[in-house]
Amino acid sequence: MPSASMHASGVIVVCLLAFLAVPAPVFAADGEISVQGNKFLRDGKPWIARGVTIVGVVAPEKSLRGPYVQAHKFFGPAELDAAKQYGADLIRFQVSQAGSNKLSGIYSDDYLDAVKSAVALARGKGFSVIVSLQSEKPSGVDETGMPNEKAVQAWQSLAPLFGDDRGVMLEIFNEPSPNGPDTTSSHDWDTWQKTMQPLVDEIRRRGARNVLLLDGLYWSQVLDGAPRLNDPLSQVAYAEHPYMSPRLRNRQDWESMFGRFASNHPVMVTEWNATGRKNCIPSVPQWAADMLAYLHEHQIGLVGWAFDLPGTLSANYDWSMTNYNGFYCGPVERFGAGELIHNYFMAQ
Repeated sequence: MPSASMHASGVIVVCLLAFLAVPAPVFAADGEISVQGNKFLRDGKPWIARGVTIVGVVAPEKSLRGPYVQAHKFFGPAELDAAKQYGADLIRFQVSQAGSNKLSGIYSDDYLDAVKSAVALARGKGFSVIVSLQSEKPSGVDETGMPNEKAVQAWQSLAPLFGDDRGVMLEIFNEPSPNGPDTTSSHDWDTWQKTMQPLVDEIRRRGARNVLLLDGLYWSQVLDGAPRLNDPLSQVAYAEHPYMSPRLRNRQDWESMFGRFASNHPVMVTEWNATGRKNCIPSVPQWAADMLAYLHEHQIGLVGWAFDLPGTLSANYDWSMTNYNGFYCGPVERFGAGELIHNYFMAQ
């Protein structure tokens, strides 16, 4: 039997969806993205993204491990059609830093071709795209930490592939973190600035005109206090990953960590989910519904993670959705925000 918190969550979601309900938008064929003030624009009109992450090209095929092997196998037109039915207008591809770095042992031209083809397929189906540079273990080589010359070298390969397509945004380094070979505290914005600016410089040097997404510190949970980076095109935005954590427990935390920042800067949640596993508390369903209400209130776009890993947004490769029916904390894979996010997208 659903708990009292589940019932409350359901009431909130129903009310939220009724409030948001408007006709479904039409997909733009070109979808040129820009930023102005604290807003994202798509083909010159205000845009609040509805996206999903796809991890099927997170590493060169020979370097894929575990569930990422299956994610790679299932990527293709049918998966993108399912994402469109889910309500997404944006696909975020996680792309390997090491696989894109010509000085890395796992680099290959074939991998770059696969990434380019995946982006082209999504663009051909009307999606906008984020290419997100991934350096964590799923990328084939664990290079977790702050960006360094390896990230610069990766963008030397990647930026020319997408620099002429303004329908593609470049998330220049996924989740800078205080752990790893290059460490920093969660609010060391001086180090963040010194390590992120060279990526902006290199991407612009390669002629890319795309909007650049900058992840905040502490695995992209903190944006408050982030300094402005120098971009000659003034097309910089910020990425937030507001997973449940001791730093992001409630509305007050959200406001101080990224909401207040978003009132003066373009911010997009480029990765989010809420499951019954890591950092679980019984109020996860209520917390997740409250988070979506907060994002809507602040007109912050959302990218769910991940569309092609069973147990996150999708329960399996039939694209059935995870949900909170009978929710409890534990290892069961079916509990996730898949259905909640789908309903949220379809109501906008």
